[in-house]
Amino acid sequence: LKIDVRTSTIGSPDLVTFFVKGSPLPAGVPASEFDGAPSSTVLLRDKNQRTFVVGLGDKDKIEPDTLRRAAGAGIKQLLKLGSTEIALDLGAYADHAGPVVEGAILASYKFEGFGKDASKDKRGVLARLQVLVKENEVTQARVQARDAEIIATISNTVRGIGNLPGNMLTPAILAEKAQEFSQGRALTVKVWNERHLARDG
Repeated sequence: LKIDVRTSTIGSPDLVTFFVKGSPLPAGVPASEFDGAPSSTVLLRDKNQRTFVVGLGDKDKIEPDTLRRAAGAGIKQLLKLGSTEIALDLGAYADHAGPVVEGAILASYKFEGFGKDASKDKRGVLARLQVLVKENEVTQARVQARDAEIIATISNTVRGIGNLPGNMLTPAILAEKAQEFSQGRALTVKVWNERHLARDG
């Protein structure tokens, strides 16, 4: 996954935008279909782009987790449509770039289960994520996005390990995976064998 924090889109990605409850509705969208409630969505289409508008709820109740969940909701919907390149338009919420990127990566997780025919899976695989902010917000947003990428990627890695069946995740295999994961990182992994367990209880 390539994450690109920038001021405008490159290429023709699908788009996720955020909507505060009570704001003017997108053209052609009736209030009966979309009111901006948290994580509610509406799909807009034009000739070249699909846009998912995601509700944030009331302005005075918006928190970092609101943006995290909203970004995840938009990403999930677009991946179901087969998207591989998506842009998140942060608008007034560049200070929440971290939670938005975290939500996007967590939503892109897919367990490659057993006995499934991959050729029948129409869900897109997120290859590129563009995060759109104003020019004076790029530097700080990149810092937040990088930290969020680390956290969410590790979370997805752990989810993948946790979803393995018991016969493929014995204590010995788990120890091996922990050692593999620590390679190239400032981590120290200590594995106790039977002798250590017997000695230290």
